[in-house]
Amino acid sequence: MGWKVIQERIKPKRVKQSAHLARVAGLGCCVCRGPAEIHHVRTGNQARDDRRVVGLCAGHHRLNADAFHQLGSSEAFFKVHTVDLVREADWQWAVSVNEGLV
Repeated sequence: MGWKVIQERIKPKRVKQSAHLARVAGLGCCVCRGPAEIHHVRTGNQARDDRRVVGLCAGHHRLNADAFHQLGSSEAFFKVHTVDLVREADWQWAVSVNEGLV
């Protein structure tokens, strides 16, 4: 009887970027400037990463008919709100780096 070697994929541990997340949430929703929760922006099959986040209020994040999770993609969200979530998230990361938060 032979042994079957099973290879496991080891994911790199991501560090929580608490100061960055707090700063982005404190800015408010990037659509209406209301109180925000964090939305992780992903492209393709990318894993969730605290470096690419935007602030969205509960309505624009998950509750309203025009919310991100109702529309289903950054492209559909852009068509409705004309907010490029990828660009906004990358800009917010650059600001946090520039301010020395990360």
